[in-house]
Amino acid sequence: MDSSPTPASFAITGLGALTPVGGNAQQSFAAFNAGLVAFTEHSYITCTPDEPEWDMRLPLFAGQVPVLEPTAQGAERLIQLAMPALEECLAQSKLSRSDLSRTGLFIAMPAADTGLNQQHVFEPLLGRMGLASISQTQVLSSGHVASFEAVHKAVEALRQGALKHAIVLAVDSYLLEQRLAHYDSQWRVKSERNVDAFIPGEAACALLVEQASTASERGADILSLIKGCGFGMESNVLGGDKSSSGEGLVQATRAALAAGQHCTFTHFYSDFSGESYYAYELGLLQSRLAELFATVQAKHYPATSVGNTGAAAGALAVLFASQGKAGYSLHSCASDGSKRGALILETI
Repeated sequence: MDSSPTPASFAITGLGALTPVGGNAQQSFAAFNAGLVAFTEHSYITCTPDEPEWDMRLPLFAGQVPVLEPTAQGAERLIQLAMPALEECLAQSKLSRSDLSRTGLFIAMPAADTGLNQQHVFEPLLGRMGLASISQTQVLSSGHVASFEAVHKAVEALRQGALKHAIVLAVDSYLLEQRLAHYDSQWRVKSERNVDAFIPGEAACALLVEQASTASERGADILSLIKGCGFGMESNVLGGDKSSSGEGLVQATRAALAAGQHCTFTHFYSDFSGESYYAYELGLLQSRLAELFATVQAKHYPATSVGNTGAAAGALAVLFASQGKAGYSLHSCASDGSKRGALILETI
């Protein structure tokens, strides 16, 4: 395997994270790699029982970041998640204050079901972090696929020469009261009543992306190389009359391969978090592209450790893979709507 970067290569050179299993990127990866699980009972939010008028409410188990106040809600909760991850990434990247004028920030945020005003998150975040001089800011709010869309937007801006550095920040939390109530009413939050469901989680991840040549010039450590991103559309969405056709994920994976190069994959990462609709979809992907999975030695599902982390799920998998064994990894994400995404990463 040739791991030497070419001039067109785009490298990840900085990481930051705050997750239910770790206060930084290294701790989070070590905990996930060791198989640690961070599901605890929520202190005051509960789930609906079978007979709401007669039965006691059911306990909610979730992947909660322990350093956050359980009562922190809305934009403030996302800001508290994002700040440590962003601070760690900036510190590791060794960017100077003057570099910010050629640095873009691409933020993957929760989908519209949160009811959050995006400006109530990223504007106070930039102010508290002292990043007002950052060159460009773009917010993607398409659910799970948002992380890969943010990476794609960052790479395109770097390719066009509009930026010298790009930070991908992905942050999401299902531990928002109104959001949990919505998903519980849809029978999607895991409890004694809902078996075919997900465990809610939360996380923030930050990735510094730059051209590999730029990283080499400034002596930055190259952790991984982004080899391709691809996107597709699924016609049979969750909640419809039909099971997933699998076409969206297959289309996204083929697009990522076309954007990158032929790779022999040794690892596969998915945002799968427990629901049978997505399990069936993953099965279709692996059967229709069986040749890609023939060499895969390990399949990784971060949600087994931290729960469903929504818009942060894709970036979290990339962060884990960037700290793992050298080789190529294939990543897939599926939003609740029709959007599907895939990413190819080479860990150095």
